[in-house]
Amino acid sequence: AAQFVSPVFFAALELWVAARSDAELLQAVGPLERRLGRETHAHALGLFEVEEDRGDNRALVQATLDLLRGLGLAASLSDDTKRRSAILDAWATTLDLRLER
Repeated sequence: AAQFVSPVFFAALELWVAARSDAELLQAVGPLERRLGRETHAHALGLFEVEEDRGDNRALVQATLDLLRGLGLAASLSDDTKRRSAILDAWATTLDLRLER
């Protein structure tokens, strides 16, 4: 989760926002973002020690990454560590119950 509140994440966030309104930048950043997304997803599968094609694992891992990205975005505006920690704890419980190993 720490990578989604790092200076690198916040720099990427600035780049994403700029690319929304700059077609040339979007064309340059888009392929890199897609590759990074695939690599991050694959790394998460390894961390969870699950196979993507079992049950809902693919969706659960992607939902985890989307949740972390969203919490990172929220952290760029305010520090609500306690509430976000509770959200992550609840999601971890969900993953423990739902991921198929």
